[in-house]
Formats: sequence, structure tokens, C-alpha cells
Amino acid sequence: MMDAPVVVIVVFLLQVSISESLLIVQTTQPDPVVHVGSEVLLQCSFTVTSGAIDVKQLTVTWIQYALTVAKYDQEDLIERPRLSLNAEGMKSGNASLLIRSVHFDDGGQYRCIVQHKRKEGDVDIYVSVRATPQVSIKLETNLSLSEGVVTCEAVSFYPRAISFNITRKGETLKTERLTSDQSPSRWRLPDGSFSARSVYTFDASDIRNSRDTMSCEVTHASVDQPITVSTKPGVPVVSLVGTAVLLHASQVVCCAKNFYPSKVVFTWRRSEEVIKSETPQASRTPTGTFTAESSLEFIPDSREPVSCQVEHMTGASERKYVTNACDSGRLAAQLMDVLRKVEALASESTKEQAVEDMCRRCREQLDSLRSAITATD
Repeated sequence: MMDAPVVVIVVFLLQVSISESLLIVQTTQPDPVVHVGSEVLLQCSFTVTSGAIDVKQLTVTWIQYALTVAKYDQEDLIERPRLSLNAEGMKSGNASLLIRSVHFDDGGQYRCIVQHKRKEGDVDIYVSVRATPQVSIKLETNLSLSEGVVTCEAVSFYPRAISFNITRKGETLKTERLTSDQSPSRWRLPDGSFSARSVYTFDASDIRNSRDTMSCEVTHASVDQPITVSTKPGVPVVSLVGTAVLLHASQVVCCAKNFYPSKVVFTWRRSEEVIKSETPQASRTPTGTFTAESSLEFIPDSREPVSCQVEHMTGASERKYVTNACDSGRLAAQLMDVLRKVEALASESTKEQAVEDMCRRCREQLDSLRSAITATD
């Protein structure tokens, strides 16, 4: 006696639920990925295998983490802000849920439940919310410690896992992966996104007299390719502003522009004697470089030149000398004063004595004038 044939029927169903073969609920996108701020349509459709859809006997419920977020109940709509169902689409089996202006808390597990004429079916959808990090790199120095610091920062990203790779001329200096829940290098922002940074410390002499490019590469789930930002040291451009007038109280400003990173040292000298040294707070320009200045108040003397030297962590050093101006009006007034005194002296003294005094005073004034003119050449 022959064995009866065995028939095996295998039915593959992806994200499909069938209730007594009369109601089929399904989705074509079980795992949508959406960026924060955009909108997403959670696709859910249903088919009635016998007869037409009767909206008066139809209930569609959307649940997120066991909480009802939207519902269509026999032509009545219940929706939360930013969430909406298509009432007209229900007639053709469209139970999709539209989420506008996606927030971080919109991510997670959803369930679309359809009830029609006492039949029920459902399908699960998992929404992944992404936010692309804003990445920046900063190069700083501590001149007193001869130390340099590269800081790579990623701001407002989601989800939390992120990786940093800091390089110089393509050579890896540091790699850091932040994946665990707790990390001192990462913190959560009030809007639910994350920020993180990776810091690399080095000997400032490593890049002294160097213009090597330093880069930071950030890898995150929100982007297909790593995000790369770069920076390199910039040498300061030095100039002097102001007028130094011989024998007058004067002020001159020493300016340093277009340098990076932000620390420079200003040193003022009279001849070779240091009279002032400071590291003022630098200001960032729109181009990302820095500018700083130092001022000096003094009385110029033609015999002792005044200079300003600017030193930067790149090893760059530039020294500018103050140019003294001659106050010709003041000197002319002094000479006229001498002549008036000589005329008065000539009327009171002998001719010989008047001539002798006049010559002496004129020689003194001429020597002063000659020195002033020589200093301004």
C-alpha cells in the first residue's frame, strides 16, 4: 500500500498579519529612517478579502509604546498635534499615519491596528530618527606650558553613538568611539539630541615652524560618509598704528591679524630693554582667524628707539620699530622764543655779550632740530 502524498504549503509573509483570512494589514516600509525636522509617512494599508470596506464599521488605531497617538473610529478622527490620518483614504484601505516636523521622541515602535466588521489585523513599524552632527575643529595653545590642544566637537546629533578620528597630514593622532550610555566626553542637550567632543594634547614644538593641516573625521549613523573638518596654523600679520611725536606724550598700537590659533605675545622694548609684555585676549574674525592688539603710551626720544615684537606658537616672530615724527611747529615756536629773548638781551647788555648768548642758544636749538630731523629720516 502506497503512502499518501504529503503536501507542504509554505507561505512567506513579511510584516503581514491575517485575521481569519478576511482582513490583511501590511506595510511596505517596516523600518523607516527620518531626519529630525522633516516629515514621515508611516505606511499602513489593509485589504478586505470579501466584500467592500464599510467605514461605518471600521476602526484604525495607531499605538506608540502602548499609548494611542491617533485613531479613526467609524468616521471620527482623534489625532495628536503634528500627527494626521487620511479619512478619505480609509475608503480604499489607506490607514497610513503622517508625522510632521519629526521630534526625537517620535522615534521607536508603532503598531497599526485595523478592526473591520469584528475582524482585526495589525502590523508593527519601527521609526529611526536621525540628526546630523554639526562638526567643528579648534586648535589652541598654552604658551606657558608649550602645549597644544586640538578639540573636535560634534553638536546636536542623534542617536548617541559617534566616532572621532583626529589626524595630521593624514596620520592618525587619536581615534575615539563613544558608544556606551555613560561617557564624560558626551552629553545630552535639552532638545533630546547629543553633543560630544574629542581632545588631543601635544607638544607645541611638534608644529613649530609648521603649517601642517590638522583634520577631524566624524562617523555617525545620520550620514553615509564621514564628516571631515580641517584647520592649520596661521602666521600673524603685524602693523603699528598711531603717531609718536618726539618729546610729546604719544600712544602707539601694535596690531596682529589673521593668525591661528588664538594666542600671541606682545613685547615692547625701548632699545633692548623690555618695558611691557602681555598676551591680550584675541578676537575671532568671520574667516575663523584671530586678531589682537597691544598699546603703549610713552614719550619718544630719538636716542632710544621703541619697538613691538609679536610671537606666535607657530614659531613666527616679527618686530616692528616705531617711527618718530618731528613737531616742526613746536620747534619753530621754540626758535622764535629764543630770538625774542636775544632781542631783549641785546637791549640790556653789551653788544658782545648779546651776540655770545644768542649764538649759544641758537646752537642748542639747532642741535635739537638736527637730532629730530635725523630721527625722522
